[in-house]
Amino acid sequence: MSASQLKLEKVGDREYRFMYPRFITHFDDLIYDASDLIDVEEYVEAKSILHTIIDAFPEHIEAHHYLALCMDYQGEEQVAFHLWEKAVEIGMAYFPKGESATGMQLNWEWLENRPFLEAYEGLGMAYYNQDDTDEAIKIFNHLLALNPADHQGIRGRAIQAYFESGKPGAVLDICELYPEDGIADTLYGRLLALFQLKRKHNVERMLKRTIECLPFIAKEIVRPHHTELDIVLESEVFDEEKIEALDYWENFGHYWLATSGAIELLRRGLTRYHKESS
Repeated sequence: MSASQLKLEKVGDREYRFMYPRFITHFDDLIYDASDLIDVEEYVEAKSILHTIIDAFPEHIEAHHYLALCMDYQGEEQVAFHLWEKAVEIGMAYFPKGESATGMQLNWEWLENRPFLEAYEGLGMAYYNQDDTDEAIKIFNHLLALNPADHQGIRGRAIQAYFESGKPGAVLDICELYPEDGIADTLYGRLLALFQLKRKHNVERMLKRTIECLPFIAKEIVRPHHTELDIVLESEVFDEEKIEALDYWENFGHYWLATSGAIELLRRGLTRYHKESS
């Protein structure tokens, strides 16, 4: 198929969306089938479907992304990495050049943009898992610029990467982009970064807000022992707060443990600002 059949259309002052040829809608059911097969770990069958799509339309970004997921789940991380690289290269080949690319956006609301944004996130996480944190951070920041509303939760990825790099000031820069955010990554990320930077006045104010908004996260962090997230996910009883708390602990708990006095800060916050802390 001709490469020119994939386009990037300008739909606003700085806003773009990918435009695919109409015939690829014939692959939609195959993509859904592949996704369902991945969910039940039927990777061989899923890969067969995805290769069929790519053979018919080599620039099908979503098929490359799902194929990368298959390989990643099967432990073929390097193969997955190159597939995500390929998917991102396909999309970026259509980005505007030079100054016209400055400030461009690929908003999530356009369904056609989602495969590229998801593949780009996959590539960023692949770099992060390879301990190339600097490259991962570049990708996460670019994703936040492309889709400022951040429906993917990339800000949490960036916050984690900055903590890993020992850059609490950069964590605050990310949090400042979402001043009214009420998710654990930004609330607790801002608190820990302020504590690491020894900004005592700001810490107390943020401690109160954080504990009042999401006390169950602090309760999990201060526990001496933690249930594995997989065990909770397999339980017949769905506990949304427990799942969210354990997910946060698995991603960020290390940074709280490694920061002297941070756990005690949360214990004090629970005592002072949460009546049910006992």
